[in-house]
Amino acid sequence: MQKFPFTLRSVTFQPMTFAYAQAIAGWRYPPPYEVYNLGHQDVPLLMDMNRRYYAAVLQEDLIGLCCFGLEARVPGGLYLPGEPEVLDVGLGLRPDMTGQGLGAPYTARVLLYGQTLHAPHAFRATIAAFNRRSQRVFESLGFRTTRFFVREGGEAGFMQMELKCSAFLKMWKGRDA
Repeated sequence: MQKFPFTLRSVTFQPMTFAYAQAIAGWRYPPPYEVYNLGHQDVPLLMDMNRRYYAAVLQEDLIGLCCFGLEARVPGGLYLPGEPEVLDVGLGLRPDMTGQGLGAPYTARVLLYGQTLHAPHAFRATIAAFNRRSQRVFESLGFRTTRFFVREGGEAGFMQMELKCSAFLKMWKGRDA
């Protein structure tokens, strides 16, 4: 089993603070991932308590963020009414930590946190079609593509991937990456 610089249990989630939001707004991803860059105009959005963004922290070091529900959806995307049992999951890892094999254990920790908060029947992630790196992470956790769409007024495609929580919990029960 591959060793990572953190374990599932060592990453904690905290309510977004102004300092965390400012730090995240300053993160810069390299091409083609620069579409995920935020700006300082996004700080109020991250701070909005109704949106429930969370900071992922490892030993007082901000390593990522996550959100659940409506905030995790792509604006203009294809989402069917009556899917309350499906929890949309959004997440990001600090740019200097990407591409190092940390995606799967970090994503698993986010999913475990989402399960604790919301107890959904299934998880759903909406991922840009170009982002094969993220797609591979979710596939490694058991997610399968369920839908593809191009958002209203856009050209970029997105994949929706889902995983039943029971399958995820069975895979990760008692496990620590």
